[in-house]
Amino acid sequence: MIVLIYVGSFLIGLSNSSLRIIMNTMLMEIVPKNLMGRALSVWMGIALLLQGVFAIRLGLLIDVFSPSVGFLCMGGLIVVGVAVQFFFTSHKEKRKLKYEVI
Repeated sequence: MIVLIYVGSFLIGLSNSSLRIIMNTMLMEIVPKNLMGRALSVWMGIALLLQGVFAIRLGLLIDVFSPSVGFLCMGGLIVVGVAVQFFFTSHKEKRKLKYEVI
């Protein structure tokens, strides 16, 4: 059971870092340089707000049930995120959207 917790923590940490790198890269490609600071500060503000809200709710869920339920919820969120990413990526390729990098 302990090994499963370590593997789950590793996968959650790995996906969190990868997601942050991908999102920052996309923002830097799409947002003009003169608006980059504003866009990143808004994005970080939203991310910190969501982290605080979900951390509290996940902590309460773990207190009521067990840590394994928390890992299942995080795994479910990862699966949903990957599915949404594939959905948007496949539609983007079909429409062949182009944007200009300044």
